[in-house]
Amino acid sequence: MAQLKCEDFLAALQREIYELRIEKNETQATFSQRCHLHQSAIARIESGVSPNVGIKTLYEIALGNSIPLYEIMCRAEGMTEGIDDSLAKLESKTRLLSPKKRKWLSKILEAALQDIDSR
Repeated sequence: MAQLKCEDFLAALQREIYELRIEKNETQATFSQRCHLHQSAIARIESGVSPNVGIKTLYEIALGNSIPLYEIMCRAEGMTEGIDDSLAKLESKTRLLSPKKRKWLSKILEAALQDIDSR
């Protein structure tokens, strides 16, 4: 895997934080409260106004989302253990769907996997 430039990694990190929030269908205000941060901090990160996200901020976001800090970093780098690149891309795009559409897609995929397993 090619190493990302610093600017590209920071942009991917900003997108990952945005996707974490959208995945939970939350406003910046709700997301920031859960992460014990100010809403303006989340807005600055997502917009790119504050391109350098501090480790304390990342840690608060990880805690607020009940995920390990390294997962945010790995997802931003495009590294997903045990999943090939195409599945990682699919997962990333799926997070952008509404909860209703994600549930619908999940049912379809579960049915397809059950069909495959029964063969």
